[in-house]
Amino acid sequence: MDLPGNFGTIGRRTVVKGFYDAEIVRNHKYLEDTFADREYIVQSGFSAADVNLGWTLEYTEGLGLLKPHPRLEAYVGRLRARPGYKRSIERGGPQDLSAFTSGGASQAWTNR
Repeated sequence: MDLPGNFGTIGRRTVVKGFYDAEIVRNHKYLEDTFADREYIVQSGFSAADVNLGWTLEYTEGLGLLKPHPRLEAYVGRLRARPGYKRSIERGGPQDLSAFTSGGASQAWTNR
């Protein structure tokens, strides 16, 4: 699978792009299966692991990679519905990940 945007090309390091493509697909499949029987990453409930994983899934959502994974989309929706997430958006505004999906980050790294 060839990922959209400039993922894997930051700093012209396209050698690792194939590795990242395969890992993201593999990880999304694993997580999709994991959420078949739980609401959050840790079976006992919401934890810091969800905060960390949520951001990375929002990033790949911006690349269109969550569409084949309805459980992951639902999971991200659960995270966004949490009071703490809503407060953070009220205070800091929504995340703008467009630099990563439209080439801004890639351009910034290659201009160093």
